[in-house]
Amino acid sequence: MSQSLWIGRILISILVAVWVVLGVAGEARADDPPHVVFVTSVSGTGDLGSWPEAEFGTSGVDAADSICRGLASTAGLDDPNDFVAWLSDSDDDAYCRVHGVTGKVSNNCDGATLLAAGPWVRTDGYPFAPTIDRILDPNSEVYAPLKYDENGQVVTDTFFTGTYQSGAASIGRLCTDGGTLADWASSTGSGQVGSTYETGWNWTNAFNGSCASAQRLLCMEKGNGGPLPPFAQAGRLAFVTSASGTGALSSWPEADPGTSGIAAGDSICRNLAGAAGLPLPEEFRAWLSDGLTDAKDRFVEPGPWVRVDGVVVFPTTADMVAAGLFTGLNVTETGAYISYQRAWTGTFASGVAAAERCGDWLDGSDGLDGKLGLCASTTNGWTANVSFDCDWEYRLYCFGPDIRIFEDGFESGNTSAW
Repeated sequence: MSQSLWIGRILISILVAVWVVLGVAGEARADDPPHVVFVTSVSGTGDLGSWPEAEFGTSGVDAADSICRGLASTAGLDDPNDFVAWLSDSDDDAYCRVHGVTGKVSNNCDGATLLAAGPWVRTDGYPFAPTIDRILDPNSEVYAPLKYDENGQVVTDTFFTGTYQSGAASIGRLCTDGGTLADWASSTGSGQVGSTYETGWNWTNAFNGSCASAQRLLCMEKGNGGPLPPFAQAGRLAFVTSASGTGALSSWPEADPGTSGIAAGDSICRNLAGAAGLPLPEEFRAWLSDGLTDAKDRFVEPGPWVRVDGVVVFPTTADMVAAGLFTGLNVTETGAYISYQRAWTGTFASGVAAAERCGDWLDGSDGLDGKLGLCASTTNGWTANVSFDCDWEYRLYCFGPDIRIFEDGFESGNTSAW
C-alpha cells in the first residue's frame, strides 16, 4: 500500500475518533466514516468485460463493479464489496446504482425508499462531495476534483460514466454493441466520460468520448456513510461572480457609475462582495489584464486563496501562474456552485495579458474577442480556456483580503464574528 494511501487512511481514522467525541449525527451512525471514492488505476476500452481486471464471465456494468471490488480489495480499502462503478446502462441509472438499488431516475429507482448516498472522501482523505443529490445538477456541490486512484496516487485522466449531470444514463453513449444491443460491450461507438481535473458537473459529464480509447472507471462506496471531516480553511477569499456581462465592463449594472475597464471590473467585485455580506468588500479586485497591467502583478499577497466554502483554490499566490489549483474557482460570492461557465480574464496561463481583451474591457461588440477561463477547471484553462466575441456575457473572477473567516465558525454557518 502506498505511503499517501496510508496517510489518507490514518487521517480518516483520526477524524472518526473526533466525530465520536463530538457526537456528530447523521443518517448513518455518528461514528461511521464517510464513504470512499476513487478513480481506477487501470483503464480499458468500452468493452468492460475485456478488461483483465474484470471477473471471468462478467460484462457491462457487472464487469465494471467487479473491477471496482477487486481494486478496492487489493488496495486494502474497507468493505471492498460495497464498491460499485459510477456507470449507467439502459436498464439502471448510476444514481440508483450508487444507492444500491435498480431502476431509473425517472421512476424513482423502481420506487425504492432511498437514504441519501454519500458523502465521499478521496483516498487521500480529502472530501470529494456531500450526498449524491447535492453533487448532481442543479447543485453541483463538488469540493475537490476526483484525481486519486485506489492506491492514493494522482491520476489526471478521464473515465467512463455514461451518465449525465442528472444521474441518468446518457442514452446513445453507452458503448453499446450493435449486434447484441448490450451496453458497455463494445470498443466502437461513443461513451460519456467524466473528468479528474474539473469540478461542477463535469466530474460525470465532461464530454462524449470514444469507446476505443482507454478510459478509467470511477468507483464509489454505495449507500449512506458517515459525515465528512471539517475542511474549511482560512485564507484570502476568492469567488467567481454570480453576475455576468459583456466585455464592456462599465455596462454591467453592478459596476460603479463613471468607471470603465479594469476599474469597472474591480467595482463589480467590490459591490457583489458587499451585497453578499463578505468582510472588507472594498478590498476585492478582478483577475484581469489590460494593455498596461498583467493580472499577475495585481495580486502579490501571499496565499492561500480559498473559496467561500473554505476549500483552497490556490495554496500559494505563485500557483496562480503555475496551474497549481487545488480545486476549481466555481463558487460564487453567495456560495452557489456553478458548472460549465466561463469568466473574462484577458490573461494567459502565465498571468500576463493576452491579446484578446475586449479593447481593454471598453468594448462589448462582436468585432473583438476576449480571453476566457473555465471556472470548473483545475488546469491552466482556469484563466486561458478559449476566446469569444465580446458581446457575449460571461462572469469575472474576484480576489479579496485575508479575512480568516473560517477560524470564526463560518463552516457551521455562524458569521457573528464578522
